[in-house]
Amino acid sequence: MAHEEQQFREPGPRISGAHRAASGRGRGGARAFPLSGMGRVLDGERQALARVLSLSDDGLVLSSRMQPHLGDRLTVDVSESCSLTGEVIWVQPGQCGLRLATTIDSVALMQRLSEERAKTRRRRRWWPEKTVVVRSELGLQIVRLRDVSRNGARIVHDGRFVPGMSVKLQLAPGIERPGILSWSRDGIAGVELTEMLDTDQLGSVKRM
Repeated sequence: MAHEEQQFREPGPRISGAHRAASGRGRGGARAFPLSGMGRVLDGERQALARVLSLSDDGLVLSSRMQPHLGDRLTVDVSESCSLTGEVIWVQPGQCGLRLATTIDSVALMQRLSEERAKTRRRRRWWPEKTVVVRSELGLQIVRLRDVSRNGARIVHDGRFVPGMSVKLQLAPGIERPGILSWSRDGIAGVELTEMLDTDQLGSVKRM
């Protein structure tokens, strides 16, 4: 997956952007924006799903099951085409604050992410539900695959799946992907894949 890192001027030594993001204010008093949806955070060879709780021009607040330390350098994939890198400047259970390595135009980035998500929704196609195998702490289960994209899937289950559970989906012969349940309600769950499908694999799953 190709990513672009935002290239802007270095932040000054003023109050950290991540703290301003946490308080709802960005550089120059600009508002910190909340984000929805899941992304991916990388720390060297470690990776995990994450949610950006707020974003300002030079900082962000991150929610993740990964437990970083002060001074760690993390890369956060906020979309398929955009990654942000920053240094951890505070931590608390389940959350941390990052000061971005380079400042960004958070208003422009939010507009870009909104446009990307709109295009993704327009591209999404539905097809008759198919059965797939899911491996989890509950063992092996057969579930119905309601829809799938390169980085996620929606499944119909027996009601025992809960958010945060790690799973592995056998989507087609020879195509297996790990993921984490990002939400679950009314017997339907969303799975964020931690390893994306390429275009050929996605086509194989849909033709299966």
